Amino acid sequence: MKLNLTGTNLVAYGQSVSLKVFYHWATNIVRSGTIGFYSDDDLNPLNSNSRLIREFPFNSQGPNSMGISTASVTIDSTNSPAGFHAIYAKITGGGRSRYLYAPEILNVVSSFARPTLDVVRSGNQVTVGVNGVAGQIVILDSAPSIGSWIPMVTNRLSTNRWTVPYMLPAGSGSQFFRARLGP
Repeated sequence: MKLNLTGTNLVAYGQSVSLKVFYHWATNIVRSGTIGFYSDDDLNPLNSNSRLIREFPFNSQGPNSMGISTASVTIDSTNSPAGFHAIYAKITGGGRSRYLYAPEILNVVSSFARPTLDVVRSGNQVTVGVNGVAGQIVILDSAPSIGSWIPMVTNRLSTNRWTVPYMLPAGSGSQFFRARLGP
């Protein structure tokens, strides 16, 4: 048995991942089974915390045949929340199950849309509003001049808006901010 992610391993919700599985189930009569693809966070398929992505039927082959299946599976927040996940195949047939993990790790982000900022200043107090998509990892940078960016804080958005208070140093001039997607 062999399983691989054959496309990109960086996806956003609503995008598809291509998987290819090689299997051998030799029987003297044709039997049906299922192949299920799951996302998992701890490399243990037996502890019930994995999420089914897609399942489909297959048939056994003769003793000299290798089965090959390619599947395109759509990723969403219910089967793979934002973050890094192992992908495994569960092949079930004839009362038995086998598990195999792909060597590639899937990186799921909620969206590739860039976050936007709104900045409100009152004296030396600045409030930076970061607007994005829940689940995104956003890095907020600041700089006294454009081009000399310093990371301030990183956050996984739990909602579509995050506010960050910032106190300008006494006597400072302009301060610039930008938000970028994190890993």
